Amino acid sequence: MESPYCLFSFLVYTSQIHTQLYNIWNMTSLSTTKPLPLSSAKYDELSTMIRKSYKNACILWIEEVHCPDVNQRFEQRFQALVERERSLTTSSSSVPQNHALSVQIPPTIQIKQLYHGTKEPNIKPICDQGWKIHLNQNSAFGKGSYFATEAKYSVNYTDVSKEDISYLLVADVIVGHTGMAGTSHVLIYGAPDTYVNNKINPTIYVARHDDDAIVRYVIAFHKKAPVQEQLLTRRNRVENQKRFVRT
Repeated sequence: MESPYCLFSFLVYTSQIHTQLYNIWNMTSLSTTKPLPLSSAKYDELSTMIRKSYKNACILWIEEVHCPDVNQRFEQRFQALVERERSLTTSSSSVPQNHALSVQIPPTIQIKQLYHGTKEPNIKPICDQGWKIHLNQNSAFGKGSYFATEAKYSVNYTDVSKEDISYLLVADVIVGHTGMAGTSHVLIYGAPDTYVNNKINPTIYVARHDDDAIVRYVIAFHKKAPVQEQLLTRRNRVENQKRFVRT
C-alpha cells in the first residue's frame, strides 16, 4: 500500500514521464520492457520483498525486462557451470574419503534473485548488454559486479534523475562456488565463481563473469519520499491506475 504522496507521484509520472521513457526505450534498445500492473501478483511480490529492508520505499512503477541475447548467454553460462559440476562430482567419486579433496566437491549451482543499484545512464546498457566486469569500480569484496540480498544496501548506489526518480535493478544471478577475495584457500575447481562478503551468511555477492547475471526488473522509485502518514488501500491504487492506462 502506498501513501497519498506516492500515489500522486505514480499518477503524474505514469501519465507523463513513464510513457515517454517506455516508448523511447523500446524504439532504441536491444532489450524491451513491459510494465507490471499494480494488480499483478509479481508486483506485490517484488514490492513486499523490497520493503522488508527498505521500509519507506515509494515505488512509482516496475518494468519487466526482456533481452534475448543476454538471456541466451546467461543460460549458456549456467549450463556450462552445471556440466562442470557434474564432471567434477563424477571425477571426485574416485578420491579416497580421507583425502583432502574429498570434502571439496562443488556445491549445487544456484540462481538467486538479487538487487543492484546503479546510476540512471547505466541502466539501459546493462539491460541491453549485461554487466561488464572490467567496468567495476568498487572492489571492497573482490573484482566483479556487486549484488545484494537487501534492497536498502543497493539503494545507496543509485542516483536521482532530473525528474527526481531513482532506479533499482532486480537481477537473476548465477551463484556457484563461493569464497572471500584475498583469503588463502585452494579448491579443486580453481578460484571461486562468486565472491561473497561472508562465507557463512552472505549478504553481498560479487559476480566474476560477464554472463553471471541478467536484469529481470527495473524498479522506479522516489529515493527521498516524505514519511508515510496515511495508507491507501490496494483497491484505490488499482482503480487509480486504470485511469492512466497507456494507449
